[in-house]
Amino acid sequence: LPKCVSAKADLGAIYLAANLPKKSERYLLEAAADDPGGSSVFFHLAQLYKRKNEAKKAVAALERFIELEGAKKEGTRLEDALKHARADHKLLMQL
Repeated sequence: LPKCVSAKADLGAIYLAANLPKKSERYLLEAAADDPGGSSVFFHLAQLYKRKNEAKKAVAALERFIELEGAKKEGTRLEDALKHARADHKLLMQL
């Protein structure tokens, strides 16, 4: 078994594309357990569960994906705001 989280996630996605749901689920769940902040894993899990007609699990995985993606975007916005604040501070110090 691969030990690298990204390898597990990639294998899960490959097995999903190959329509091998049991193997896909195994690797995707392992990747999610090893790195619960990896949004793409939850996107693939949502696809998998949709194919398996497991609506509740599909919705939960999709909600987690959206939550993680939103956090990434918010983090980027906060980083941008911090950069602007630092730039403004430098300008004020020059006055």
